[in-house]
Amino acid sequence: MKHLMCAALFCSIVLSACSDDDSGNFLAKGDTSSNVRSSSISSSSSQTSVKYLSPCEDECEYGVLEDERDGQTYRTVRIGEQIWMSDNLNYRPEGGLLYDSLLKCVPNADSVCIDYGALYTWAEAIDSAYVYRTEGMICGYNASCDLEPPVRGICPKGWHLPSADEFSELYASMNKKYYAMQAKNFSEWENATDSYGFSAIPVGYVHQGKHGYIGTNLGFWTSSGDDSSGAHSWYVHSHKAGPTIDSKDHGYSIRCVQD
Repeated sequence: MKHLMCAALFCSIVLSACSDDDSGNFLAKGDTSSNVRSSSISSSSSQTSVKYLSPCEDECEYGVLEDERDGQTYRTVRIGEQIWMSDNLNYRPEGGLLYDSLLKCVPNADSVCIDYGALYTWAEAIDSAYVYRTEGMICGYNASCDLEPPVRGICPKGWHLPSADEFSELYASMNKKYYAMQAKNFSEWENATDSYGFSAIPVGYVHQGKHGYIGTNLGFWTSSGDDSSGAHSWYVHSHKAGPTIDSKDHGYSIRCVQD
């Protein structure tokens, strides 16, 4: 993995109460109106994406996180006792990422190109190059380690890479309904309700150096290692979701959770 040269800056989050109106939409990255109806993608750090959210089934709060390392903004949502990013992390350190040259969007059922952020190896996810903290410096591929949570990893300050247990807690807060995690308007996710605004999108993932499964599957990294070659992840497929163990060299998405 390339050595990273970035310095960490702080991030801020502003929470607002979940709306009771029937618009079914929430602010997406870079947007200032809840009535946005289109989506665009840019190669700059001010990328925008629109995903359609349903009003939350349970008490929740939506907000916005600004990552002052690069100025990008991410939607956030409180689900149960946790506050999660509801957009995929899109941070690219100065040294770049192993899979940084991949396509950057996935079309929804209306052929709108949705920006899905970056895909990371597990070593990149836990910050094994120790730019922000030294806890992950002996970890990565071909190294066994048991990191003590919370592990900031590549997340903004005040946020961290979720553990496997934190993903399980999230899923329990959604009554273990896979379709409640899924963003609407993707043809292969016909049962999606996005009931809590987590808005997972089927960005696919990298396996053996090839990016596939776009439109059907995705994987999220956790901070929980397993052995020298594998780590715990969380998958969302068209008709199921749950924990698994995958090779640390897979390219997966990241959702950070607040400390």
